[in-house]
Amino acid sequence: MGLDNTLYGYAGKISRVDLSRLSLEEQNINEEMARKYVGGRGFGAKILFEEMSVGLDPFDPESLLIFATGPLTGTVIPGGTRYMVIGKSPLTGCYGESNAGGSFGPALKRAGYDCVVVTGKSEKPVYLYISNGGVEIRDASHLWGCTVGEAEDAIKAELDDRRVVVAAIGPGGERLARIAAIISEKARAAARTGLGALMGSKKLKAIAVLGENQVVVAQEDEVGEIARRLNRRFSHDPGKVNLREYGTAAGVAGLQVMGMLPTRNYREGVFEGYESISGERMTETILKTKDGCPGCAIRCWRRVEVKSGPFAPCLPEYGGPEYETIGALGSLCLNSNLESIARAHNLCNMYGIDTISTGVVIAWAMECFEKGILTVRELDGLELNWGNAEAIVAMVEKMGKREGIGKLLSEGVRRASRTVGRGSEEFALHVKGLEPAALDPRGRKGLGLTYATSPRGAVHLDALTGVIFEKRNVAPELGITEPVSRFSVDKKPELIKKSEEVNTFVSAAGGCEFALHPFMSPVTLTELAQIVSAVTGWNLSVEELMTVGERANNLARVLNVREGLTRDDDVLPLRFSEPLPEGASEGQAISAQDLQSMLDQYYRLRGWDEKGIPLKSTLKRLGLDEVIVDLEGCGLM
Repeated sequence: MGLDNTLYGYAGKISRVDLSRLSLEEQNINEEMARKYVGGRGFGAKILFEEMSVGLDPFDPESLLIFATGPLTGTVIPGGTRYMVIGKSPLTGCYGESNAGGSFGPALKRAGYDCVVVTGKSEKPVYLYISNGGVEIRDASHLWGCTVGEAEDAIKAELDDRRVVVAAIGPGGERLARIAAIISEKARAAARTGLGALMGSKKLKAIAVLGENQVVVAQEDEVGEIARRLNRRFSHDPGKVNLREYGTAAGVAGLQVMGMLPTRNYREGVFEGYESISGERMTETILKTKDGCPGCAIRCWRRVEVKSGPFAPCLPEYGGPEYETIGALGSLCLNSNLESIARAHNLCNMYGIDTISTGVVIAWAMECFEKGILTVRELDGLELNWGNAEAIVAMVEKMGKREGIGKLLSEGVRRASRTVGRGSEEFALHVKGLEPAALDPRGRKGLGLTYATSPRGAVHLDALTGVIFEKRNVAPELGITEPVSRFSVDKKPELIKKSEEVNTFVSAAGGCEFALHPFMSPVTLTELAQIVSAVTGWNLSVEELMTVGERANNLARVLNVREGLTRDDDVLPLRFSEPLPEGASEGQAISAQDLQSMLDQYYRLRGWDEKGIPLKSTLKRLGLDEVIVDLEGCGLM
C-alpha cells in the first residue's frame, strides 16, 4: 500500500451493476482482499461463494456474471493483459470460467475498475459503457441480433471513439446457446463454459470500455526494466520464436508426432492430413498478418484471409484459428481443408460460440451419422460424413444461429446426446458437461487427471501437463527436478496439483501463460513472485504464491460441492479408456483403475476427504473459516 493509499497494481474498485433495477454501485478493494485472492479466479470464486444462492439456475436474473482482472493487467509487463469471466455455467451447471487476452482487460483496469459484477436482467437489450471511473447503462435494442463485429462497429461509431474496446456476444449468446462465448475485439474469445449465454440471459449485449488512466505500480523503474528484459528473452527463446512464426497452430505437427492429435472424435491420435492444417501451412497460404497483445514481443496471434472460393469470405478482423480450433474443427472431424477451418472460426467469432465445444459436438454428430443414429433428414439435409468441410461450415452457422439441428447441437454434447439417445451418449465426450480440449489425455496421463478434477470440466489450461515434465529441473523451487514420462501415472497427482496452483496464480494475476508461466516461459517461479512484488509492493514469496492458487482452487471446488457434485463427477469419457490404435502413443489408455488411483492420491495431497470435499484443517489453513461454517450449515461437513 502506497503512502497515498494507492493499492499498487489495482484500480481499487469493483463496479456492481444490477440490470433489473438499472442501478450502479461501487465497492472499494482493500489490500487484505487483494493479497489474499489477487484477482481472476480468486476474486470470482470468493464473490460467487459469498453472494450467489445454492441451486440457482444460471439463467435466473439473480445469477452473477463477473469480469475480473489481476494486478499485472494493464501494466507494461508483457503478457499482463488477461481478464477472466466467471459465473455459474449454463453448460455444466457448476463453476464456470473463461479468460482472454488483448486490450479489453487493460482497458477495464485503466478505466478505473478491477472487477465488474453484473446481476439482474434488463427488460430490453443494453450495453455498459465504462470510462474514467464511471459506468453507464445504454440502450442496445438496435444492436440485438447483430453479429459480434457489427455490434462492435456500431458501438464505436455511436461513442465516436475508435479507442473504445468492446467485449460482446453474438446471436449465439442472445439465443442462449449453452456453448456461447464472449468475444472482445472481434477475435479474442472468452469461450469456455458458455458464459456468453449467461450474458445473453441478462439482455447484456456488450461492455464497451475506454481506459485512459495509468496503472500505478510500486516500483515503476524496476517494472519497466523487467518488461524490457522479458521481451528480450522472448525474442531469442526458441519456443517463443516458434510461436511468433507459426502461432499456437505450431502444435499440430508436434502432437501428430506424439500420437495425441485428436482424430475422428478421439478414436485415433494421428491424422493423415495434419500437414494441410498445420501452422506452417497457414503461414504459407492464408496468413494475412501476425499480431499480439499490447506490449508483448511474442505476437502469437494470427490474422488470416480467404478472398475467394467456397469458404470465402474469411476476414482478418476476426483473427485466425488457434491450435484448439484447428484440432476441434480439423483433425477431430477428419477435416484437412484449412480454408474451411478458417471460415468456421470466423463464423464462431461472428456468432459468438466456443470453437472447441462446436468442433466436439460436430464430431459427435458425425459419428452419429456414420452409425445411422442421425439421418440426413434429421441433420437438415446435411450429409455429415467425416471430413465433409462444406457440411462442417454449414453446421457451424446453424449452431451460431440456433437454427434447425443447430439448436440442439448448440446445447452442448451432453444435452444433445441425452436428447438423441440410441447409444450416442457412449461417445459424447465431456467432463461435467464441458467438451474436452483438442488434446488426447491418453498421451499425457496427467492431462486426464486435470480433465477429471478441474472445477470447469475438460479444460487444458488449469494445469500444464505436456512434455515439460519429461525435462529436468522444471521447477526446483517446488521440488520438480527429475523427468517423468508422459505415459506414467506415478507422481502425476503431485505434479498436477502443483501445476494447478501455479496456473491459477498466473491467471489470477492477469498474466498470460505463454509469457509468464514458469513451466512454459523463460521465467522462474522466484522471478514471477518478484515481478508481482515489483508491481504491488508486496514481498511475495513462492510459498505465498502457491497458497493463493490453492485457496482459489479450493473455493472453486467448494462451489461445486455445494451444487451437489461429488467424486462421481470426477470422471473421464469411456473413450479415453480405449487404447489408441496407432502412432507414438499406440496402446495408451487411462483405465478406470488408473484414474481412481490418481484421484485417491490427488485428494490426499489436496487435503480433501475420499469424496473430494476439502477437510476442515485444509480450509482453516487457507484462511477460509467462513467456508467451514457454510459447509456445516449445508450438512456437507
